[in-house]
Amino acid sequence: MDILVEDGTGRVTANAYASVEEVDDILSVNIHSQWSVIADETTKENLIMWASRILDERVRWFGKKTHETSGLAWPRSHIRDKENILVDDSVVPRAVKIATALLADHLIAGNPEVANTGSNLTSLQVDVIALKFDARLAPEKYPAEIGYALRGLGSVSMGRGGPKRIVKH
Repeated sequence: MDILVEDGTGRVTANAYASVEEVDDILSVNIHSQWSVIADETTKENLIMWASRILDERVRWFGKKTHETSGLAWPRSHIRDKENILVDDSVVPRAVKIATALLADHLIAGNPEVANTGSNLTSLQVDVIALKFDARLAPEKYPAEIGYALRGLGSVSMGRGGPKRIVKH
């Protein structure tokens, strides 16, 4: 699948909030980023498309879509950013591009929806093997920076990993 970046016109076929070049630029200042390790352009495009899809699935964007038929949730109208400045309804805000870049970089490590139960290990006994996990230490599935970047643009619900308790009413 080819990457089709939303350009602010509400493209029906759009599947990405940022281009490879934009993500390269955004992540170039992050010394902890793994993005520059990836040489394959197609892999980068796939990560960006995946990140864009996850954002639209996990963020309840404020305002309303400017174009009903657009492939993604942006552009949107009637939105003010975290500085209380009205967002132009014909653009994808830089904050959304930054969140896309951060998430694409995070996705390099694998699918965050697959719970990493090993990260809440609190005790290990070698003789007569005994492992102890603390469910209260469930790892974050997504970087907190995504929520910070999108403050004012939507309600972010990235959740934690691990099993969930099901309550029947």
